[in-house]
Amino acid sequence: MNNQNLEQLSAELDSALRGRRFGRFYSVAPLTFITDLNLPSKLLLAISADPIAPRIHLTNRRLRDVEKAADKSSVFAASLRRLLQGMELLSVSKYANDRVLELTGRTLNDDDRESTRTLIVQLTGRSANLFKIGRAHV
Repeated sequence: MNNQNLEQLSAELDSALRGRRFGRFYSVAPLTFITDLNLPSKLLLAISADPIAPRIHLTNRRLRDVEKAADKSSVFAASLRRLLQGMELLSVSKYANDRVLELTGRTLNDDDRESTRTLIVQLTGRSANLFKIGRAHV
């Protein structure tokens, strides 16, 4: 995916997903995750850091089928779930001149303090990666 297409996709995802809450994360392949954001269209967000085909997009796969196909032992999916499940998505933005997206949201910690959390999706071919970042606010 080139820089210009990713810029357009980022704007479309921001418009479609802003204000939505992350549901569970499912690992459908070693480096591919799908999450439900309760969209009226029932679309799911797919994120892949697979170096052969890094991508992020909305998919019309049925949640029931995703749940059946999911790898229940994925430690990273469990980690994404703990960090991001229930988080309200505030923005989807793209880094200038780079194939990196930042999904930023807010949630409440266990002690009822608001925190900002970010999922960075690096779609750069062989160096594709996902990074999860949490920041607490007082």
